[in-house]
Amino acid sequence: MSSFLDNVGLLLARIGIGVLFLTRGLLNLFGGSVRWIQIGSRMEYLNIHSAFPLWGILAAFLVTCGGILIMIGLRLRPVAVILAFLSFLALASQAQNIGIVDLAQSLSALLILAGLFCTGAGSFSLDAYLTDQNKQD
Repeated sequence: MSSFLDNVGLLLARIGIGVLFLTRGLLNLFGGSVRWIQIGSRMEYLNIHSAFPLWGILAAFLVTCGGILIMIGLRLRPVAVILAFLSFLALASQAQNIGIVDLAQSLSALLILAGLFCTGAGSFSLDAYLTDQNKQD
């Protein structure tokens, strides 16, 4: 069993990283078509060379929704995998052009998401609440 402080720590980490992803997602979502194309062009690393604005909007939407889901602790592990994939694409696209200091944001997001995937959402999450409700019924 996890201690109270462990769960408080996970809650604070989830809220912090969730706010960062939510903010980043909203900035990208409202960034306009130039930003969507810039984000969507990362799909070239997967050998996809079309519909960049669509991929950019989809990525921005996933990051925004992912930030909310991380904060409330709902389906944390699948969300962490999706956001880690997007962070990996960002890291791969940045690695060619910039130095290690500039890669810190994508790399730290990737590592934090890996940690959240391993630990789960903790007791103070919507997943834990829903699981407890199902056990009572």
